[in-house]
Amino acid sequence: MRESLSGLLKAGEAVTPVTVPPDVADPQQVETILADLHNLVEGLSSELDDESLGALVLGLHPVIENLMRAAGMPHIHANEGPNDGFLHPVFDSGGKQVGTAEIKLHDDAGDLEVWLTRGGHGGEPWRLSLDTTLALDFPDLGKTLTLAVRDRERNEDESGAPTIHEGATAYFVFPGETGADASWLTGEDFAAKAELRFAGATTGSVVLRPHIHEGGH
Repeated sequence: MRESLSGLLKAGEAVTPVTVPPDVADPQQVETILADLHNLVEGLSSELDDESLGALVLGLHPVIENLMRAAGMPHIHANEGPNDGFLHPVFDSGGKQVGTAEIKLHDDAGDLEVWLTRGGHGGEPWRLSLDTTLALDFPDLGKTLTLAVRDRERNEDESGAPTIHEGATAYFVFPGETGADASWLTGEDFAAKAELRFAGATTGSVVLRPHIHEGGH
C-alpha cells in the first residue's frame, strides 16, 4: 500500500476546483466533497502507522465515488469484469498467478457472486466440483464467509444463465439460500480488506468494494 502512496497523493492533489467542469450537476455538493477529498489527501501526507494509512486509503474510494456522482460523471473502474464485478488475480501456493476471480458485491443486499477463470482476464472458466466452497476472510473485521453453489441443478447467475457444465461450475455465491446474514456487507460506502481462498489458491489481500446499483441495474 505504501508503494502506491505517492501516486495516490499526486492524483488527489490534481483534483482542484479549477479542474472540475463548470457545468457539473451539483456545484455546491462538489465543493463540499472536494474539501473532504483534500482533507483525506492531507492526512495521507502525514506520518501514519499502517492501520491509519489503510483506513484513510479505504476512505478515498467512497469520496471519489460521491464526487463523480455529484459532478454527473460515470464512475468506471479499470479492473471491472464482464459481470460488473472487480477482477483480482488468483495465485497458487508458490505465488504464481493461476487464475482470476471476478468478485461482485451488491451494495443493496450484501450478496456476493464470484466467477473464476483460469489464467488472466478472459481465460476459460475455472470449473470446480459442485461440492467446492470458497472462503472469503475479512481479517480486520474478524469475519469469514463461505461461498458455494446456489443449487446443484442449474446454479444460475443473477441473469438467469446456467453455469453448470459436466458436473462442475466456475460460479459461487453468498448467502444463496443459506439464510446467512449479509446485512453487514450492504451500503455504497462499504470497503474492507479481504482474501478469497479455495483449493490451495488465494487472491492475497484485496480491498472489497460494492457494485453500486443505480436505476435497478
